[in-house]
Amino acid sequence: MQRLNLNPFPVLETERLLLRQLINDDAQEIFIHRSDKRILEFIDIPVAKSMADALAFIGKINNFIAANESAYWGIQLKGRQEIIGSICLWNVDYVEEKAETGYVLHPDFQGKGYMQESITAVIKFGFQKLNLNKMVAEVRHDNLPSIKLLRRNGFVFDSVSEDCEIYSLQNPLQETVAG
Repeated sequence: MQRLNLNPFPVLETERLLLRQLINDDAQEIFIHRSDKRILEFIDIPVAKSMADALAFIGKINNFIAANESAYWGIQLKGRQEIIGSICLWNVDYVEEKAETGYVLHPDFQGKGYMQESITAVIKFGFQKLNLNKMVAEVRHDNLPSIKLLRRNGFVFDSVSEDCEIYSLQNPLQETVAG
């Protein structure tokens, strides 16, 4: 597995989206994503109470990127500036050659295939560019749309952790080599 090398930051492009690094101009959208009750229903994160909280989060994420500890993409519609969600690879384990993915999408943009495009690009990046052996995702048992997305992309139920289910996806390229 290759170590994360996020300099320059890898911009991922899909048919309709750009997945790019967060910038301070994204603070308004980050504030919404980290304070909207509809978004926070299924994730356990500190609630943003101000724009300062959003800017601090962007700074923290970009410090992780600078240290090559995690990749965190803002999801942007092509031709528009604001982000509609985010997706990441984090909790990278170089011994087991795995990383965890997590994602969030503003409710106004759900059900349109944007997260499908995003997760496809991140899976490809993780397996082809980082040579990950495995990707995992932790999702609340009642977050049925997220579970459906994971299953649609080949993730299988792995285990239970507190009130969450853990899904995993093996790198199909490494399974072919091993088999």
